[in-house]
Amino acid sequence: MILAGILARNVLNDIIGEMDEEWSLEIRKLALTVILLRAGLGLDLGKLKSKGRAIILLTACPQLFEATATAVSSHLIFGISWPFSFALGFMIGAVSPAVVVPSCLKLRNEGYGVDKGIPSVVVAASSLDDVLAISRKS
Repeated sequence: MILAGILARNVLNDIIGEMDEEWSLEIRKLALTVILLRAGLGLDLGKLKSKGRAIILLTACPQLFEATATAVSSHLIFGISWPFSFALGFMIGAVSPAVVVPSCLKLRNEGYGVDKGIPSVVVAASSLDDVLAISRKS
């Protein structure tokens, strides 16, 4: 996907460079929908009902800490302005669920932690983490 993005940006620069803001917003919404659908299909609702607080804590704390740490580091090391530093932090934080969700679904299929609902909690928290990272006021 990274190589496709690099090629598209450099080869199709005329098309991508002039992309309308509304198209960009719709593409982001579509990407978020795909992530949430994939994660939602792997959830066990019965196990999630009793673990709401854990999901919220696993969503907000790591995402906000990761974004803040990245923002402070990029500001101090590279001298990037604060708004761009936080944008970078949330952008990097949005990548984490793309790694966690497939791994958790694989472990769930192998039967690890299913009795206690651990894969469902991690997948739900990871998906909400992505929502927190990607969402913006539109």
